[in-house]
Amino acid sequence: MMDRPPYEYQSGEELTWFESWKPRNFWQETWWWIRHGLWNYVRDFPREVYWFCQRGMRGYSDRDTWGLDYHLARIIAEGTAQIKKYKSGHPADITEKQWDIILNEIIWTFEMATEILDNSVYYMKYVDWNKDDYERFNKTCEELKQKCPDGKFYAMTKEECKRYEDGWKLFQEYFFSLWD
Repeated sequence: MMDRPPYEYQSGEELTWFESWKPRNFWQETWWWIRHGLWNYVRDFPREVYWFCQRGMRGYSDRDTWGLDYHLARIIAEGTAQIKKYKSGHPADITEKQWDIILNEIIWTFEMATEILDNSVYYMKYVDWNKDDYERFNKTCEELKQKCPDGKFYAMTKEECKRYEDGWKLFQEYFFSLWD
């Protein structure tokens, strides 16, 4: 059990709490599901129905607002991908090829936003980006990968940070064109 949140641990020390999260074998997983998971599902079912009805009536649920940033980033990435897939037009001042590039950048930006919110990708503002912080984050990511090999941990390069920020600018610029 952690006695303090992960962000308060010193470099390397935060990895020790991962030890308690080691993968379990099939029988341990099955026993846990029978003992806890099934009952959690039964207990949560009425709430899930309630949240489902809220989404149908107002477009979002109370549960969605607990992590509205993540919820919106996921919705924008998936919605923009759908616009790209079934597009029937593009803004008048650009070509269809340019529109595809813009949509790809917006999709990439919001997919990265969900990964940043998942704490699997480390992002630094482009103007604040420096090699020392990047190397420190990269070292931490490598340590995390050793402790949790299934996880995706990495620090964004300076170019990726610039691309991410440019994607936000494109989203702002073409916000009123995101319809099909």
